[in-house]
Amino acid sequence: FVWFTKEMEGNKRPQVHQVIPLMDEIYKILKTHRDNIFLDSRLRFAAQKGITLLNKYYAKTDDSLIYRSAMLLHPSYKTSYFTQAEWPDDWITTAKGTLKTFWETYYKPKSKPPPQLTKDSVTAVRFYSNVWLEMLTLLRSLV
Repeated sequence: FVWFTKEMEGNKRPQVHQVIPLMDEIYKILKTHRDNIFLDSRLRFAAQKGITLLNKYYAKTDDSLIYRSAMLLHPSYKTSYFTQAEWPDDWITTAKGTLKTFWETYYKPKSKPPPQLTKDSVTAVRFYSNVWLEMLTLLRSLV
């Protein structure tokens, strides 16, 4: 656990995409200790308490879009981390859907309506059409 703490605290720039994998590693260690029938029951109980506390904080990652988004947008992870960590498919679908909705709401370029034709634009089209027709007529006369 010291290594995990130092990994997050000691980094000059802690990175959000590291949070979920580190929490998953801590969970695996705690689960191994909790399920080890050869360990003292007090240690197994402490491991279970650790899992309960970890789950409390893990659930808080659902309150913010940032953690799952950081994982989905990270080039090394995308959805592969969640699949390898055996997340249920509906969790992965929800994470992707939430990120997509956020992007569509705040970042997707808004489509612009087609430009309206005005009297000036129609006049300009007619003018340039006449210019092209005159050039075509001139070219035909040269051939």
